[in-house]
Amino acid sequence: MDIERFTRCDSGNGQKDRLLAEDGRSGPVDLLQEALKLIQDPYHIVTFFLIQFIIVVPSTVVLLLAQWFEYEIVHKLVLQPPAPPAPWPDMWVVFLIFVLLSVSSLVLTVNHVAATFYTAGSMYSGQNVTFKQVIQALPCLSKKLIITALWGHAFFIIESLFFFVFFNGLTSIMPVPVPVLCVVTSLAAGLTFFFTNSVLQLAYGVTVFDGDDCKGVAAIMKGMCLARNQWCTAFGLLLINDLPGILLGTAFTYSMVSVLDVFSKCLIGGFLVLFASVFRNLSSVTYILFYFSIKATRGEKINFDAIADHTQFETRYDRWVGCLFQLMAAFPTLSCEWG
Repeated sequence: MDIERFTRCDSGNGQKDRLLAEDGRSGPVDLLQEALKLIQDPYHIVTFFLIQFIIVVPSTVVLLLAQWFEYEIVHKLVLQPPAPPAPWPDMWVVFLIFVLLSVSSLVLTVNHVAATFYTAGSMYSGQNVTFKQVIQALPCLSKKLIITALWGHAFFIIESLFFFVFFNGLTSIMPVPVPVLCVVTSLAAGLTFFFTNSVLQLAYGVTVFDGDDCKGVAAIMKGMCLARNQWCTAFGLLLINDLPGILLGTAFTYSMVSVLDVFSKCLIGGFLVLFASVFRNLSSVTYILFYFSIKATRGEKINFDAIADHTQFETRYDRWVGCLFQLMAAFPTLSCEWG
């Protein structure tokens, strides 16, 4: 599946829209190879580089810190609570830190998804896109994506609670060996993540390209329809894209709770964050190609015009940047006056 094998269809406004040509080879490896071609495109390699280090890396840092904090809560407050007379931490502070990390992780992840989807969509519509244009498009796209992301996380929480209640009820009725319980719990958690993540990634594509009305629950339901008969490809993407990132995130958590000195933790953690961010960025680009390939398989046109109109924000963006530069220019004058 290659850019040169795209077919063109007339859109309603007379422009040409690109669609992926269905040639029967849009498997996980093909999608990954095409994603690598996009990221290494000579006209957009700088744009992807800036997205990687300005948007994806901070998002990955906050996400891994949130996972580490959740690990600390579970193991130090739930599984091994402080024994008297050891003092408990201030639970309000713990709760506020947890909420802050969770909200920050969600917002930064949505911005990361918006940036990669906008860039890939612009490239596939035949347009060159700069990092400034990506930043300009973020608020409009993120406003829609945050609703879909919240509903996706809500479904994930509901599924997790269902399995939690089910296994608690099962263990209360009949004794289950610990190894069997661990295996079954791990499989249930893995299937929950696989289903939710696959549908949510397709729902992101629906939210970005299918108009303003397709967001939230509507986007997730349409994502489920798109995922039908595509679970083998989705599972392949999980193995080659998401699993390495999950393992790197787990390694980050264990490196933070290890007995290493602070410098070693920061050094190892920095490398793990960098590699995890690379896989996250590659995963987002691959999933948008997955969305494109499914639309082509179903014979549906992709509405690239949905991401083209961001002029409303552009005026506010230019005004904000202008005010920022005015403040920066006025700072030396103010410093001299105070001096």
